[in-house]
Amino acid sequence: MEYLSLRRCQRPIKHVILNFFALLANNITELGLNITRHNLFTDDAFFYRKDLHMNLALQKLIKLGQTNEEITNDMTEEEMAEYLLVIVRGIVLDWCVNNGDQNLAEMMDKFMKRVLLSVCA
Repeated sequence: MEYLSLRRCQRPIKHVILNFFALLANNITELGLNITRHNLFTDDAFFYRKDLHMNLALQKLIKLGQTNEEITNDMTEEEMAEYLLVIVRGIVLDWCVNNGDQNLAEMMDKFMKRVLLSVCA
């Protein structure tokens, strides 16, 4: 997985983070609508756990981007990961509410490109 090989990262971090979210969208799509709905609306939903590998990996990407001055430092990596994941949850929620009628990977790419403009230097 591209987002895990941080030391060899040659691409701008924005593209690596977009790839991270594309992989997430593909995994969610493979899980299916019913399982995703269940995961969104249960008390122990994976989307909300701060210690989840997904969250920690995103924090590492953000920290790398901040260190390389590709991402703003006005939030900690934890705060920025939470900021981005709140938006991701909204995208996934919209996909669920609309019964998966849209391509989640395309939605994720469209929205996250715009969102990353607000945090990339």
